[in-house]
Amino acid sequence: MGENKIYNNEHFLEVCLLQLLKEGENYGYRLQEELEAFGYSRESLNPGSLYRILRGLERRGLVASAWLSGGTGPRRRSYSLTLTGEEALNERIQMIRDRKKRIETLLERYGRSPGRDD
Repeated sequence: MGENKIYNNEHFLEVCLLQLLKEGENYGYRLQEELEAFGYSRESLNPGSLYRILRGLERRGLVASAWLSGGTGPRRRSYSLTLTGEEALNERIQMIRDRKKRIETLLERYGRSPGRDD
């Protein structure tokens, strides 16, 4: 079960990243900050894992990246959503909506069941 939890968490993280990039081009450190809105604290999210996931999304053609010079600061890699990435996001959001309906049905039935354990 632990491996499945990691798998599901990583896929949810991918969807969150795709959504953030749909909202606009961004770079890794800022994406890490933005992920806090989805419940990912800076302490719980390893930057190495974040960049590994971003590279995987790029290899699959869902995001594109480019090095930007920071003027006086260091260069940063900027990420943007591709058309393929937007299509994948739309598909994944529909899957999440479908799963949400099933979960809501389960919780509703659970709430009506006798002897439930809240």
